[in-house]
Amino acid sequence: MSAQLAADEVAGEHARLWQAILDKVNPLTGGRSGSRSMGYYAKSGPYIACRCIATVVGDDGATTVYDLEATRNTAWPVDHTLGHIDVRVQTYRDDRDEFWGPLVKVADDGQSAVIGHVHYRIDKDLPAGRPDHCAGFGGREHTIEFFDGRTVTTRNLWTQGLIPPAWRDRLPDNARFAQPGDSASKAALAEPEPDESDPRQIATDLIHEHAREMAMRGARDAVAERFDLKALDRAGFAAKVEEVREHIVRATVTVEIPDEVTE
Repeated sequence: MSAQLAADEVAGEHARLWQAILDKVNPLTGGRSGSRSMGYYAKSGPYIACRCIATVVGDDGATTVYDLEATRNTAWPVDHTLGHIDVRVQTYRDDRDEFWGPLVKVADDGQSAVIGHVHYRIDKDLPAGRPDHCAGFGGREHTIEFFDGRTVTTRNLWTQGLIPPAWRDRLPDNARFAQPGDSASKAALAEPEPDESDPRQIATDLIHEHAREMAMRGARDAVAERFDLKALDRAGFAAKVEEVREHIVRATVTVEIPDEVTE
């Protein structure tokens, strides 16, 4: 093969290199939360290369970075020993200093809450007329009790994710979510939103990936009453979600849907 590749040959080389990257990166990431860059291609003489950066967020909040590069000598056929694709992987840890550093600087402004090593920011509630989906957690109400004695109720809470161990001494837990039955949350529980009593909505939210953090007011009590979970605290309730999933789905399926809903 000539060192000077035609356009269609270049496209073919790029496709082979990218597939080699995917074959290597997919088992590394395993479908876990993270990201993957596009392929960056370079050529030097007969050598052509593709580079990709993939990240995976671990269970402790730390990020593992995979720097992959696939290279091939195009002077040889791809099935030749000297023309095979070589994929090299460099692995390193990233504590995302550029992300968590600025959050340390605003940690004492009264708007930051750290609960169970998860970081949240409390934003101003949206003005009347703005749709709830523009707010954090879809505008769901959260009551937060800070360890300094403050209690804040918000409908615009945003999460920045699990704090990596390297940053937890600078961003320690400083609050908790108010539990149903606590004095701080009784007022919020007194008038549950109507749609939260619909078992279909309860099941949807519980199965949603953020259900463990939402602690939906009406849904939590409705499910707790149905499955005798009242004695559990919030952590216990979250752990029980998977166990009762089938029961929730079954209850949802057997709900009688009014005619006006199906028309």
